[in-house]
Amino acid sequence: MLAPVLRNWELVAAGLLVFACSTPGAPKEQSGPSKPTVAGVATPTQQVGKSAEPGRATPGEQVDPPKPVPDAPRTPPPPNTETIERLLKSEHKGFVEPMANPEQFRVQVLLTTFTPQANGPDTIAEYRYRPDADYIYVASAIKTFGTVAALRKLQELQATGHKVDLNTPMAWCPEDRKLCFTRDKTNVEGEVITLGHELRKVHLVSNNYAFNRIYEFVGHREINEVAWELGFASVRVRHRMQDKFDERIRRTTPRIEFRPPEGEPVVIERRVSDLKLSPTEGVLVGKRHIDFDGKEQRRPKSFAKYNAASLTDLHRLTLAVHRPEYPGAPDLGLSKAHREFLTAAMAEIPAESKNPVYERPQAHFRYKLLLRGVLEVLPLERVRYAGKPGRAYGFHLDSAYIEDTQTGRAMVVTASIHANNDYLVENTERIYDRISRPFFDSLGEVLAREFLLANTPAKSQGDPGGP
Repeated sequence: MLAPVLRNWELVAAGLLVFACSTPGAPKEQSGPSKPTVAGVATPTQQVGKSAEPGRATPGEQVDPPKPVPDAPRTPPPPNTETIERLLKSEHKGFVEPMANPEQFRVQVLLTTFTPQANGPDTIAEYRYRPDADYIYVASAIKTFGTVAALRKLQELQATGHKVDLNTPMAWCPEDRKLCFTRDKTNVEGEVITLGHELRKVHLVSNNYAFNRIYEFVGHREINEVAWELGFASVRVRHRMQDKFDERIRRTTPRIEFRPPEGEPVVIERRVSDLKLSPTEGVLVGKRHIDFDGKEQRRPKSFAKYNAASLTDLHRLTLAVHRPEYPGAPDLGLSKAHREFLTAAMAEIPAESKNPVYERPQAHFRYKLLLRGVLEVLPLERVRYAGKPGRAYGFHLDSAYIEDTQTGRAMVVTASIHANNDYLVENTERIYDRISRPFFDSLGEVLAREFLLANTPAKSQGDPGGP
């Protein structure tokens, strides 16, 4: 189904490179030497800060994240904005209010489509509507950068001879505790903490605690440097989910141990990252917000010290995970087995998970924002939907690979909207229910009808879509 060689690949790859290079220039970061060790053996974390490769920091230096460099000059394809704009301006209920003022609602869409051909490679097309025109807060969508970094780190440990894998029991040993945390009651296979189980929880239901363990396993400095080395220049992973605003706490990770049934533990010592990320610029949002003391502040909320990534980099990451053969997509360096493990977790419906088991069935649509609309066009048994959404402070976004398994037609969609209309910058289900969820329902339907369902007339205008 996936063709190894793609039509017009020079033009398509150039389009991705234009996306990457259009990302605002990354601020310089202060960095110093790295400190962690793993069981006395040279490991990936020990090597950070000692390399002369571009983007690596040595003591006393400033570092700019590297940007992708094309192998040879390429001519970018003309951008297609008319098609997406036409679809967004249809009279679907979910589009009416946001598209009356797309700048205020920060509407952004990137789309890559794959159309199989009977006697040749897939035809690929790129569509975009206002990508990176406004600041977006990525919320939980940042987590995929962490899971990719965690799988790469596991592979590097394996390459140095350590007998560890996704199912090896692990222990978390905070400095202020006498005993280590080793138990995870959600793991039906022995109630132990494992890296594989944490990765599944992140992508099944966007579990924040699981992401925090992944963040600590990789390390604050390392998670950022992996993203930059892969060419995601906009990425700033500053903190865990629901983390404190103390910079040292954010950059500190506890001692972690792999405890294989046989052999010595593999120890990742406590670390205090010395990578100091400069504040992100131009990120005042809204007109008022609630501070951490629960008081309303009648001024914009600053996102200068929050996690960050551009819509373009989220889209490129989704392409790299789900269509690694796509020319111009970054090579994530994942083994075939690890990539398939990741994509399977992203595609699985929480209610069907055997481990972990969710006592209250999770709705398909909470973690797959476009799916409700897609199901207006295709039956569920024909749809493969794998992605990572995010939602916080009125921002709502998804970056997903959606395929009609019967025809092989597929699309990668990355879309974002700011649901709160730039007033109170806080989470309110009422705002999401009124603005963003109907928007994603309509977007999923019109894109599936236009690009996944061949030779099928669109519904009449005014049809609201959704069940």
